[in-house]
Amino acid sequence: MFALLEHTTADGVHWDLLVERPGCERLATWRLAVNPLEHSTCPATPIGAHRRIYLDYEGDIGGGRGVVRRIDRGTSEILTEEASLIRLRLSGDLLRGAFEIRNEGGVVWFARMDRPE
Repeated sequence: MFALLEHTTADGVHWDLLVERPGCERLATWRLAVNPLEHSTCPATPIGAHRRIYLDYEGDIGGGRGVVRRIDRGTSEILTEEASLIRLRLSGDLLRGAFEIRNEGGVVWFARMDRPE
């Protein structure tokens, strides 16, 4: 499973991509600087693993950390996982197809690998 959340804070808006990994209790999570539905490539910052509740949660996070709104959700399949590269297939209502998360010299990118379905 995966979820794409729009996260609004006092500092502005960013998007959180949460991806289930086999054998892991928590979700791998990246903060995306721009909306991946509008950009085929965007900067991605790995952040702490999130609880599975965020696959379904929408609303106030508490503690002044902002509000999240789910933009998309669906199944995910990790195709490749290496130290600096994760390739995955996402099957949501909006994010569909093959994507990669690549670390290029300390700069992490989330990018579409194929044309939108």
